Amino acid sequence: MNIYKLKKNLPIIYIFILFVIFIYRAYFIDQNYRPSNINIFLSISFLSLCFLSLHLYLIEIEKKNNLPFIALIVLYLLFCYGFSYELIGDFLNIQKEEVIFKTLIIINIAIIFLNIGYFLLYKVFQKERSGFKFLEVNKYNKLIIIAIFFLLINFLNKFYFFIPSNLNQIIVPIIIISFSILFYSIIKFKDFKNFFYLLIILFTIFLEILSSSYVFPAILVLIYFVIYFKVNGKIPIIQILLFALFFFTLHLYKNEFRLNLIFSNLNPVDRSKIFLQFYSSVIKSDSNEFIILDEEQKKKFVKDTNADPVRQRLNNWRLAHSFSSLIILVEKTPSSINYFKGETYKILLSKLIPRVIWNEKPSDTIANYIGRKYHVLDNKDNSTSWNLPIINEAYINFGIYGVILISFLLGILVRIFTVIFSINNFKNAETHIGVYLCCSTFFWEPHLSLVYGGIYYPIIFLYFFMSMLIYILNRFQR
Repeated sequence: MNIYKLKKNLPIIYIFILFVIFIYRAYFIDQNYRPSNINIFLSISFLSLCFLSLHLYLIEIEKKNNLPFIALIVLYLLFCYGFSYELIGDFLNIQKEEVIFKTLIIINIAIIFLNIGYFLLYKVFQKERSGFKFLEVNKYNKLIIIAIFFLLINFLNKFYFFIPSNLNQIIVPIIIISFSILFYSIIKFKDFKNFFYLLIILFTIFLEILSSSYVFPAILVLIYFVIYFKVNGKIPIIQILLFALFFFTLHLYKNEFRLNLIFSNLNPVDRSKIFLQFYSSVIKSDSNEFIILDEEQKKKFVKDTNADPVRQRLNNWRLAHSFSSLIILVEKTPSSINYFKGETYKILLSKLIPRVIWNEKPSDTIANYIGRKYHVLDNKDNSTSWNLPIINEAYINFGIYGVILISFLLGILVRIFTVIFSINNFKNAETHIGVYLCCSTFFWEPHLSLVYGGIYYPIIFLYFFMSMLIYILNRFQR
């Protein structure tokens, strides 16, 4: 679907979608529960502001094909905050309307000031960059060699664990930049070798899926859509639907799959056997029991963890965590828990020093601390994380004023990232570094220090390592 040709008709599409959602929320959401008129209005207002932001981005990139930093962030906000009435209606049914009202006010303010920060300074940051010459290759095959080299390192590390644990943070950037390089080749060039590259990509995604955490594999697939849109100016609707269906199915049975992994070792071969056996049982079975462990192991796990995987699948819809957690925070802050006044942002200072240099560097346990503080987690649970999204974190620190300030500053930061890294030259490694940054910072469900706190480490690493490899390849060619 060519988004530029469709752009003139998009306002009509927005209005139609908003009208359908309004009718549903006003009359059909639940026979026993009807949101107040003001809350329906505020929820529709938030969706409208998200659509407006996306449309402004489309208008902007007709002049300059920027990476979709702001578009991906807005899409995250749209789905994780905007459709909560459809995703967690049962949860909202037992909440106070005044708490929901305040929550909706907060997210409306957040999207407004994010847009102001990003779009207001458009003319200030207009200068285009062509990228550093020392990161540019004369033949794209050199970048492909680097990408395959990176993915080979990742593959070997899955089995032999030779990368020290304090350097694990380099794994994600080398995988993402490798996918960016290979996806561009697949999309741009009609070459039989692309079939081989696709096999490497699919195998790497499968290895990541075996961890039973599907956010990172989903981000890896997202890279394809970012590259496709940037190169062709089109949205591959069919591929997106297939992608959504695939990961929806995986996520639906994630807890059960994890249950089956509890008593397995970390060997990818063993994990793959369990994965194939488990999902085969899902396809063939008509029941809700998809546990392939023996009964004693299953009973032991359920007893030890109080886990009920079927109930978790039905009641815990992860996509709406951002909105549901904000409601919990709003209800208790500041009525029973005082504003944190910047306490959760102090960890940002420690992010400036790498753990390699500072062995006693404090661990970032904010997500666990907040979960226990608000009694979402058991007070004795020191390991489980209860994600604190960036907007939610801003509110519990400084209230509405914190949401205004943090959203505005992040809008400016996202604009700066967009200008610096939107280099339309895929032979330059900076373009792929930009794709890495774009696809690794849009998901605002973790708190600020996790999303942006240590982002300069992998960027510096990628600049240094990519320039070194490109230099070696250029010397070798001579």
